[in-house]
Amino acid sequence: MRPFDSPPQTYGEAVERDPVWHASWRTCANQIQQLRQFYGIQ
Repeated sequence: MRPFDSPPQTYGEAVERDPVWHASWRTCANQIQQLRQFYGIQ
């Protein structure tokens, strides 16, 4: 079975399938957190 024949059932399964996706997601989440801190959003 290829990695994307079916959608992942859990977040952990998605991370195992595609570490590049996880790295991009993590970078995006970090940028959002930095913007929230910059603008003082709790």
